[in-house]
Amino acid sequence: MFRRSFVALAKVIAAVILIASLSACEIIRDGQRGVETRFGKVAPKMLEPGTYLNVPLVREVQPWDIKTMKLDRDFQIPSREGLIVGLNVTLLYRVDDAVKVRIDTGLDYASKVLEPTLNNSFRETLAQADIQDIITNQKALSENVRSILEQGISGRGITIESLLVTNLTLPTGFKESIEKKLQQQQKNIQKDFEIEQAKKDAQIEIERSRGAAESQTIIRSSLSPDYLHYLWINTLNQNPNVIYVATEANMPMFRTTPDKDKAAPAAQSTQPANK
Repeated sequence: MFRRSFVALAKVIAAVILIASLSACEIIRDGQRGVETRFGKVAPKMLEPGTYLNVPLVREVQPWDIKTMKLDRDFQIPSREGLIVGLNVTLLYRVDDAVKVRIDTGLDYASKVLEPTLNNSFRETLAQADIQDIITNQKALSENVRSILEQGISGRGITIESLLVTNLTLPTGFKESIEKKLQQQQKNIQKDFEIEQAKKDAQIEIERSRGAAESQTIIRSSLSPDYLHYLWINTLNQNPNVIYVATEANMPMFRTTPDKDKAAPAAQSTQPANK
């Protein structure tokens, strides 16, 4: 009887130990890493996914997400002119070194480190930018904020993946004035382009006129009296109704028009042939 009671008690104790052991196990899943604490001291190496036994006061295993995480925040920040600009910010980040984060910051690292550093990065950037720069250079604005943010959390075991700035809100009535200013700048650029084009067109016309004048000068210099005689005789040769009166030297007779500048001579009158 005593033996049976002892066996039953041993089974109960074994079941209790088994249940306690299973309840004390910590499962590290995919996308997680484990941070191990032994006698109150954090181990320097992260644990890979698997099942680990927790022993009170001796060993504790804590799971940490290393997947991409998102932080959304709305900011109301003054620009260099003192105008309040509204921004919606989406920050994507992940924990690279859970041991480092656990030792330096703890589980609430987002509220202790990320949010204040992100807020300060935007305030430092916008304080040096005017409204027009904020509107037209949002990409450069985001890159500058990200650079300051990464410097602020450097060495803390956290990596920034991307920083998106959306829903930019400007002071009432200011957006319209900026749009009018930009439109006027576009008009000025168009006018400058038209002026340059007009200058180029005028230069083209000048070059054409210069070329025509030089061409006329060359033509006038080549029109000598002998050359004009040749052109006149050649033209008469192409007319079948014109005959020449030969002289003793077998040459046509010419007569010169009364021109003191010795212009091209005119031919002596000839009679058309009688058929």
